[in-house]
Amino acid sequence: AAEAAGIPRDRWVFPWSGVGVGDPWFATNRWAFDESPGMRTSGRRTLELAGVDHDDCALIDLYSCFPVAVQVAQRELGIDPARQFTITGGLTFAAGPLNCYCLLPLTRAVALLRDTPDELAFLTGNGGVFTKHSALVLSGDPSNEGFRTTDSQAEVDAFPTRPTPDSPVSAGTLETYTVTFDRDMRPERALVAVLDDAGCRHWAESHDADTMQHLLDTDACSSAVTLDGAVVHLAD
Repeated sequence: AAEAAGIPRDRWVFPWSGVGVGDPWFATNRWAFDESPGMRTSGRRTLELAGVDHDDCALIDLYSCFPVAVQVAQRELGIDPARQFTITGGLTFAAGPLNCYCLLPLTRAVALLRDTPDELAFLTGNGGVFTKHSALVLSGDPSNEGFRTTDSQAEVDAFPTRPTPDSPVSAGTLETYTVTFDRDMRPERALVAVLDDAGCRHWAESHDADTMQHLLDTDACSSAVTLDGAVVHLAD
């Protein structure tokens, strides 16, 4: 296609490998929120198909919709957090949600690889609520194997998931939580995920000022809580 378009050979950039998969669609069913089998699988399989490691790639761009997206990718792929993780400045400074940020590091990688064609670029992307994951290896030189990809969804589907609860529970263990603030920077609502004795995840909230302040002042994960429908109460 590049040849037909009359693009000079020294400006060609070649995709070496790429894999796309999806984590469980509903957050309720994900095993944990600080890990991603989809990110782990898409990134590692892409690198394996290219026959390289991320340390072999001079250029890296980890999808950066939120800090947690970068942190989980670093953990799942074994990337040193001290390493520069963007070639664009990140989504904060380039594009925005629903604006297809993935095109920006792709075009930036193409421009950089045209200047240094013997280098490799490793790019990741995600969509949804950290649900759909993809990775790509590029170079200014062609791969001896040509472009390689594989269907790795079954591998992701084999990881453990949380069953959907059949009914509400009255007590459980606080798995994780966040507190949102209003425009005057006052605590507004606590959103919590609670695990019951069977390992099912339940969602609840609280607007109680003392409860929100306690959650802000301490690391309350693993605390015992009670549930009144969708309202959470800290155990005494």
